[in-house]
Amino acid sequence: MKKIFVFCICSILIADTDHLVFNRITIKPDNAELISIKNPTSESISLNNYYISDNPDYYEIQSENNLSPGNFANDFLVRFPSSTLIDSGDSLLIAIQSEYKSYYGEDFEVDFTLIGNDLLETEPGS
Repeated sequence: MKKIFVFCICSILIADTDHLVFNRITIKPDNAELISIKNPTSESISLNNYYISDNPDYYEIQSENNLSPGNFANDFLVRFPSSTLIDSGDSLLIAIQSEYKSYYGEDFEVDFTLIGNDLLETEPGS
């Protein structure tokens, strides 16, 4: 009963959201790392100027025009291709590792892979 109540509350809160929501973040094991971004709004949202980073200094992109604020060996900073849209009610799945199928299975598909050529580096090595 407790789980159903929590699910209902979360569903109500997401239904009234007017912006993108990270609705799934998986961090362990490494080959299962995954991010899901949901669009709970009533319109498609373009990801033309959206970035994904695991560095807390990512804000420097806008505030200091620094397109690679992270440590190139440990951090990532990528942007979506200009034609990327998330339709109303839809989600995007982003695998961090290219070996995600070894965990999720051969039939599991993602929209983008972070380590690969799917997302765009902001600068070489970022």
